[in-house]
Amino acid sequence: MPLPKMAVQAIAAHLRDFPVTDPGGWLFTAPEGGPVVYTSFMDGSWRPACQRAGIPKGTGPHALRHHYASLLIKHGESVKTVSERLGHTNAAMTLNIYTHL
Repeated sequence: MPLPKMAVQAIAAHLRDFPVTDPGGWLFTAPEGGPVVYTSFMDGSWRPACQRAGIPKGTGPHALRHHYASLLIKHGESVKTVSERLGHTNAAMTLNIYTHL
């Protein structure tokens, strides 16, 4: 999946400050180590950030995924490409979900 230059630079800076030394290690970790727990992320980061940004309450990360897919389709990206970027099993799955677009 292509990433904007800004995202690549942010990840590079994160890896510089928090190198992953174990090949099976986590890119982003919880303060106590190990993977970030979904509920902790939602309560501690996502919801407060959404509130500060004025994003409607109840908007979850999956909404960003749907928005991304919708923009790809709107701008003429092929169903195959959208399917690959979303990690769908096949293009038929993507068509089933986004056929209304």
